[in-house]
Amino acid sequence: MDHHYERLKEIRSFLEKHSNPETDFNNAIEQFNPNYSKIDPKGLDDSIKAYNDRFERLKFLFLEQESKEKFLRLILEHPPKVISNDDISIVYEENSQLKEVLSQKDKETNALGDAIKGESLSYENLIEMTKEKLMAIEKLELEIKENNQVRESIEKQYGEKLTSTDPLLLELTNKIGGNAHLQIKTEDFHSLTRLDVKLSQISQRRSEISERITQLNQLKQEKLDRIRKDEQKRVGLLEVGNELDNQIQEIKHNNEEDSQNLRDTLIFEKNEKLLTMINKILEGLLIIENYTLIGNGISYNFKRFPDIPIFIQLNSDKTDLTIEKVICEEIPADKIKKLLKVTNLHDGDRLTKVTTALYATLTK
Repeated sequence: MDHHYERLKEIRSFLEKHSNPETDFNNAIEQFNPNYSKIDPKGLDDSIKAYNDRFERLKFLFLEQESKEKFLRLILEHPPKVISNDDISIVYEENSQLKEVLSQKDKETNALGDAIKGESLSYENLIEMTKEKLMAIEKLELEIKENNQVRESIEKQYGEKLTSTDPLLLELTNKIGGNAHLQIKTEDFHSLTRLDVKLSQISQRRSEISERITQLNQLKQEKLDRIRKDEQKRVGLLEVGNELDNQIQEIKHNNEEDSQNLRDTLIFEKNEKLLTMINKILEGLLIIENYTLIGNGISYNFKRFPDIPIFIQLNSDKTDLTIEKVICEEIPADKIKKLLKVTNLHDGDRLTKVTTALYATLTK
């Protein structure tokens, strides 16, 4: 279309340049192209417009035909995918594996959280112990200060600095006559001796407390480092768990629409088999007068108990179907709860146990 349009524009420009008398114009046309001598210059605009419209329609028809061919090619070369039971089973198996992995990761995360809590409690206990030791140190410092004041008072009284091993004590004792004065000096000497011993004990205890505080600080730092590492592990496990959750949700979303009808069919068939099994068990225990199917349950009337209807409802929302509800006006609610607890056992035939318990309750 563009090529022809350019040629027409070229012809028009040529005609406009050669606007001489008629003979010169015709000669120029014949020289340029003998075929152009038959073209009427007055109809060039209409011809160009007609060609433009024609090529626009051809372009639209081409695109329409190409779209139809692509559509038919997609239909014929790529038939619609049919989801089979094997495909659904594979998806179910993948879902179960991912659920197991997620459950394991959840357990590990919970265990790690419990460990972190335990470490935090240990850290808090260490802090409390450190505070207690610091308070004990302050108390010891007060005692040392008081003892030093007493010592200074005694030393000030005699004007000399006395120690338990100072020979000046004998000289002062000889200078001061009288048994009374000697008695006083002797008592002061014993007081100083006791103070020295007590100060030594306090100093030793203070050193022990300082060493213990240093050990506690080191232990606290180790606990903090371990808590940081455990926290990093926990964050990593949470990220893995979130990723698995997203994968499971995506698989569930992709599989939900395709497999809904099949799941309903499987649940219905399983309900039918379970209801048939209940009927066989009850027929072995009691003689059924009649029964009625109501939703996911059965209402029974027995010949031995014609006025006592019993309704057993199943839980159809779970993959592992169980008895969800047992209703009987003649059986107290607490006994009904006991019957339901029987269905939660993980070994043996649940239906046999619950119907046996039901029969035993009715025949008491």
